[in-house]
Amino acid sequence: AGVVLALATAARRFGRLELPRGRALLLLALAVNVLTALYAAGSATVYYWDSNIYWSSSTMLAGQSLDLAQVRLVLQSVITQEYNYLLSWPISLVMRVLGTGRYVYLFAIANLYVLPALAGMAALARRVRRGGVLLACATPMLLYTGLTGFVDVAAAGVGIWAFVIYTDQERPQSARGILTGALLTLVFLLRRYFFFFTVSFGLASLAALAVRRSQWKSFAAMAASGVVCSLFFGQSFLVEQVLRSNYFDTYSAYDQGRWVDAVMLCRYFGWVLMAAALVCVVWCLLRRPAARYTALLTLAQPVLCLLLFTRVQSHGQQHLLLYLPALCAALACPALAADTDPLTIVNNLSDFIFSCIKAVGVIVLGWGIVQLGMSIQSHDASQRTQGILCVFGGLLIAFSKEILSAIGVV
Repeated sequence: AGVVLALATAARRFGRLELPRGRALLLLALAVNVLTALYAAGSATVYYWDSNIYWSSSTMLAGQSLDLAQVRLVLQSVITQEYNYLLSWPISLVMRVLGTGRYVYLFAIANLYVLPALAGMAALARRVRRGGVLLACATPMLLYTGLTGFVDVAAAGVGIWAFVIYTDQERPQSARGILTGALLTLVFLLRRYFFFFTVSFGLASLAALAVRRSQWKSFAAMAASGVVCSLFFGQSFLVEQVLRSNYFDTYSAYDQGRWVDAVMLCRYFGWVLMAAALVCVVWCLLRRPAARYTALLTLAQPVLCLLLFTRVQSHGQQHLLLYLPALCAALACPALAADTDPLTIVNNLSDFIFSCIKAVGVIVLGWGIVQLGMSIQSHDASQRTQGILCVFGGLLIAFSKEILSAIGVV
C-alpha cells in the first residue's frame, strides 16, 4: 500500500502532461488502423516463435473463464515463464469479444500497444507542431514490428514514456524519479531482455550527472523507486528469471558477430536516421547548455545498452526496440532544449527532418537514373522497370514536404 501511495502522490505532483491536440493523435490512430488492415489483408505470413507464442497464449486465455484464478495464472507466469502472460492477457480480453483470428490479434497489438507508444512520441515532440507525426513517420519499424506479431512494442512504448517523464525538467525532480523508476521496473517485467534497457538507463542517468549535478534528486528518486518497485512487484522475477537464469549460456548460440548487429540496425532504423539523431544530440551538447543533461542521457543509454546486449547475443528484429526510445528522444532533443520562439522551434526541427528525408529521396532518384541509363544500354526490361520505380519513388520522397503541404497535413 505504501508503494502504491507513493506512486499516486508522485503522479499528482508531476501533474498533467500536455499532449498535442487530439487531431494529431486521431490522425495517427486512423493511419495505424488503415495500415494494419492493409498489411493483414495483403500478407498471409505467420511468424513463428515469439509471435506465435503470444498469439497462442492469448487464444488460450480467451478460452478460459475470466476470474481470479486466471489473474493468479497471469501473475504466476511472470515468475515461471520467460514469455509471461502480462502482454497476452489484454489481447485475450479483446479476443473474447471479437474472436481469436489473426486480424483480431494484429489489430489488438496495434491499438493496445503501438498507439500508446506513438502517443509517447507525440509527448516527446509536443513543442513541435505535428512533431509526433514526424517521429512516427521517421520510425516505421515500431508499427512494422507490431504488425509482424511482436508484442514487444509495448515495452518499447513504456521506455518512450520513461524518457518523456524523466527528461521533463520543468516538473519536480522527486516525482519524475519515482515515476521513472516504476516504469523501468514495468518495462523488464513485460519482456525480460528489456532489463538491459533498465540497467543502461540507470547508468546513463548517473553519467549525465557529470554535466548537471543539480539533477541528483531525480536520479536518487529513480534509483530508490526502481529498487523498491523491483522488490515489491518483481522480486520473484528478479530472482528466478534474472539472477538465477544463466542468460549468457542460454543465448550464446545466438551471437552471430557485430557485423550482423550493424546490418540489423541499418536495416530497421537506417543510417541516415541514426546519423540525424547523432547530429541532434551533438548539437545540443555543444550549443544548448540547458539540454546537455538530456542529450548526454540519450547518447549514453543506447551505447551502454548495445555494449551490454552484444556481450550476450546478436540482435533480432524485436531486440532493436531497445534503442527506439533513445532514438526518438534524440530526434526530439533540439525542440525540447530550444529557448527561442516556438515558431522558430517548429521551423528549425521540421526543416532539419525534411532536409534529411529530401537527401534520401535525391539518393534514390540518382540511383534510379543510373539504373534507367544502364537498362537502355543493356536492353534489360526488368532493370528499366526497376529504374523507373526508383525514379518515381525518389521524386515522392524528395518532395514529400511539398506533397504533405498540398494535402494540408503539414
